[in-house]
Amino acid sequence: MPFLTYDEGKLIGAGANVYFAPFATTKPVQFNDVFDGTSPYAPKTGWSLFGATSAAPTIGRTITTAGFSIQQSNTTLLEEPTDISRTLTVPIAEFSPANLALLEESTSATFAAAVKRGPGNKIPFGTIESFSSFRIAIATMKSKKQGVNTEGAGGLKRGAFVSWIGYNASLVGDSLSTSIGKGELSAISVQFKLYPDPTETVVGKEYGFWSIEDGNVTVATV
Repeated sequence: MPFLTYDEGKLIGAGANVYFAPFATTKPVQFNDVFDGTSPYAPKTGWSLFGATSAAPTIGRTITTAGFSIQQSNTTLLEEPTDISRTLTVPIAEFSPANLALLEESTSATFAAAVKRGPGNKIPFGTIESFSSFRIAIATMKSKKQGVNTEGAGGLKRGAFVSWIGYNASLVGDSLSTSIGKGELSAISVQFKLYPDPTETVVGKEYGFWSIEDGNVTVATV
């Protein structure tokens, strides 16, 4: 047996879907509260899908620490966290009314067809006085080579889901830019910052959770 071993069932190398919902949406306790665990894996009520992204969504975590030091030592004796910043960056490639309304803290409205113009949507933009709060989630599916899950209803075979779910996220008050040019996929890279959910009273559980579905199991319709 080789010394350097690994478990391929714990690797992730697939693309991911990113979901969002208003903060008023019931707080999820498992990934099935965000989307169906069986085909066609539709978002649950209140949740929406950003759709295509131009690059991989990126989860970030930064911890700021403060340390105690004394004159008799050149090293820090004790360090404690003073601030934790968790972010999610999503390069959104679908210019849908729902996505643009979220980015502009606006609303989407339809307009009817008129002479020389077809029906469509308009999303006003202007002053942003405050940021809205959202639930947010990422989900990816492992390869069937890493463990085949069978969906109980139709017997469909698929890989296991790995999800990351944040309870309380807002847009980051930073620059936002997009380029629209010939021969290139346009995208808007937007960043969300996570905050503690005020309804969660247990320290260490107030931001969200990771969800790792077992492999080689039968998945019930939920």
